Amino acid sequence: MISQIEKGNAMLSFEIISKLAERLNCSITFLLEEEAPETVSPPPSIPAQLVRAEQYLESNLLNE
Repeated sequence: MISQIEKGNAMLSFEIISKLAERLNCSITFLLEEEAPETVSPPPSIPAQLVRAEQYLESNLLNE
């Protein structure tokens, strides 16, 4: 959806912003800020998901 919005192929509605914020584990106001904060911490689940993805890649389980 983000790609479609960036390309101008989709309109951004409050409902979409709300769903994106939920999926990205951030507030709606964070998405609507014009300036990015100095530091952005990833949601707590992201590092764990990255570690799991790296383990899959290293063990060739990605295709499973």
